Amino acid sequence: MASHSIQPALFLALPREIRDEIYRYAVIRSSPFSLYGHHASYLPTPLTTSPQIQSEALETFYATNTFTLDLDTPASATGGYTAQWHPPSGRFSHARPHIRHLMVDCGERYSAYTGKAYEEFKSQSDDRQRWVQLLTLPRLETLTIRMQKMHQVSLFTLDFGPIVYKLRALHPRIRISFHISFDTRLRAAWDDPMWQAAEPPVTAPHYQEMGYIDVTSLIVPPGEEDRAYVNEYVPSGKMPGLPLTDLGLLGETVANRRVLGTHYTVKEPALLRIQMQEQYEAFLEAERARDAEGKPKGILQACVRDGLD
Repeated sequence: MASHSIQPALFLALPREIRDEIYRYAVIRSSPFSLYGHHASYLPTPLTTSPQIQSEALETFYATNTFTLDLDTPASATGGYTAQWHPPSGRFSHARPHIRHLMVDCGERYSAYTGKAYEEFKSQSDDRQRWVQLLTLPRLETLTIRMQKMHQVSLFTLDFGPIVYKLRALHPRIRISFHISFDTRLRAAWDDPMWQAAEPPVTAPHYQEMGYIDVTSLIVPPGEEDRAYVNEYVPSGKMPGLPLTDLGLLGETVANRRVLGTHYTVKEPALLRIQMQEQYEAFLEAERARDAEGKPKGILQACVRDGLD
């Protein structure tokens, strides 16, 4: 289509269903697009000759392609996490109603708060709100989370776990996958200047990335087997500590890091799944309490209401 022109009046005379099929053929790509791009520039030139055609083509572009969103992008580059999606001034408000496939990149965020205390003191923080904005996508079908594990403690889920559960409640057919990598942390340890300060200096080849490993099983709802296991083997309900990531994985091959990665993410997967469900229940309880007290909704909460009603 890029090498041919179209006559807008004749093209718009076609039924919308046929036009949508043409758009789908013209705009779908196998590689994901960043949400920060100028998306109209990705359309074939003939689809930009008319404002209506371009608008329709962009709708299909958003609905059929996968987009990436870096939740760790500095607020100065986005206008603040709480401004990204909010209409009418949000940068992506035009895309929000149509996006169906999203890939999120993020780093693990740790907090000393636990359970209900997190909902009371941290629910309006950027750590949580960067995830809440995903609830403003009314047609989301697939979500891929790619997280860099940053801390040598059990996987921290209070910021994103309740949002994963809420997404499942809003979109019963949504497919959510969860992937973990240790590359950011391990690369920093690998390149630490202390190795050059040693006597004699330690020289090593460039760090080889392990990439992401699929740990989706860690965030699925718990089953009866999980509860039976925890009752028998972890009756205290306290998550055991992890082995030190830097010591355990830094000297391993890339293949071994991928095999061992899950064991350095969480010690007791069954307990984590139960804790995530409990976190969601605390999240819902806090929501009900705010509603009962008549507390004003935050910007993103109002956006959720407007986008999903």
